[in-house]
Amino acid sequence: MRGMKAKRRRKPYTILFVCTANLCRSPMAEGILRQQVSSNELKDRLTVMSAGGAAADGQQASSYAQEVCAEAGIDVSCHRSQPVTRGLLRKSDLVLVMTPSHKREIEEMNPAYRGKTFLLREYGRGRRSGTDLSIDDPYGGTKETYEVCFLRIEREVQRILPELKMLAEERREGTGRSKKQA
Repeated sequence: MRGMKAKRRRKPYTILFVCTANLCRSPMAEGILRQQVSSNELKDRLTVMSAGGAAADGQQASSYAQEVCAEAGIDVSCHRSQPVTRGLLRKSDLVLVMTPSHKREIEEMNPAYRGKTFLLREYGRGRRSGTDLSIDDPYGGTKETYEVCFLRIEREVQRILPELKMLAEERREGTGRSKKQA
């Protein structure tokens, strides 16, 4: 069509979840958000990844993480761990981490991510002084420990989903903000 500019397809808004080994918390968070993305018809607007600050390449999610996710209808059996890299950070619009030490690691790796890296429980709420916003690592714990962790992550993902939808829509429409303020 002459005279008409073709509508340029924008890349999806990309979220990276980070924990320590990419075996428990971040794969559960990735699985939970992927399920939400699928059920909310956001597949072409939102991309979800996970990685670990001390992850080895190619390991499966822990057996309890797989089991707890499966009980919620989420399949993480194909998950394979990967370390956080500068390349993954470049692909990410938002990095959601589980502990303050994860946040420091990301910001030290790439100082440009100071405004794009947030604790999952901090995102959209602002910093709460004196409040521990960490999501504890269930690794080595009982199945019940994993269930508690899963529910905490699920609650946080559901809490931030409206904001993520808005960011994805802004990206699609070309009206997105340069960075999110916590």
